[in-house]
Amino acid sequence: MKLRALGCAVAAGAAVVTAPAAASAAAACTWTPSALGLPAGASDGGITATDHQGGYAGTAAFSDGAHVVTWKNGKVTDLGSRVSYGSASAVLGENRAGTVVGYATAAGFPTPTHAYAFRSAGTRLEALPELPNTWLASAQGIDDKGNIFGVNAVQGAGGGSYTVEWPADQPGQVVKLAGIPAAKNALQVDHDGSLLLSGEGGPWIWRDGKATPLAKVPGATSATGSAISNGRVAGTATIGGASVGVLWNPDGSVVKLPKSTGAYHLNSAGLTAGVNSDDTEALWRLGQFDHTFPGSRFDTFVEVVSDDGTVAGKHGGDKLQPTVWRCR
Repeated sequence: MKLRALGCAVAAGAAVVTAPAAASAAAACTWTPSALGLPAGASDGGITATDHQGGYAGTAAFSDGAHVVTWKNGKVTDLGSRVSYGSASAVLGENRAGTVVGYATAAGFPTPTHAYAFRSAGTRLEALPELPNTWLASAQGIDDKGNIFGVNAVQGAGGGSYTVEWPADQPGQVVKLAGIPAAKNALQVDHDGSLLLSGEGGPWIWRDGKATPLAKVPGATSATGSAISNGRVAGTATIGGASVGVLWNPDGSVVKLPKSTGAYHLNSAGLTAGVNSDDTEALWRLGQFDHTFPGSRFDTFVEVVSDDGTVAGKHGGDKLQPTVWRCR
């Protein structure tokens, strides 16, 4: 979604390394799209999360608003839209157990009167507990142990935006996380519960109670992180007034993605999705250019890179369809 444990990330400068050559077998494959289908009554939809085991989750548009939908083993499941007093707005994460998380909004003008963080429970959605006086809440992701991480924005005395956890072993509880720097919030969750933090001053990683800034991108005036997987981070840096996609490796090195203007999604093997210099969706393998998707950015949207090697999102003309691409 283009909005969203480094072993050796450092705040000082880092070397920009040359990307290794991609495997010839992978380079020779053809990325083939497959539409997954929509629930009856839906006008369009798309995938924004995966369980990394052939299952996907996202939303579909109905006359009453967006519904949360999952796709697994050829089955399409409509989880509905209602979360407390809100309607589902976005799916932001899914773990290997198939639990889906995101946020739902209650209508307001000009901004939502409330946003509720949710998780799936079987075939329904349930609101997650909030800190007192919370008005905007979002579940940004879920790790493989079932711990959910996100944000609570609080009004009134002691107000502010806080990174929180809904621990799997403490049902019904929300915990304000320690060790989060000021003006930083959880953006995405790695499989092991490490957090990619967004905010002023560039991306940071939080792990086991400690936050660490990612290495500076040489020559960059600014940088943002978008996704984390297996300790790697994909993001975008501004160098010489131009945007370029970058990949931070667990050893602290930084790879600039050739022909790119941004990097937004990746999997544990380093397969990265972003936008190339022709303003179309594209892929890189461990930093080396791999593939450009045909069509414009108005009919092809890559939102997910799965550990099973697939990528997913939505594709089509007037009616966007949830789509998975496989490298064959």
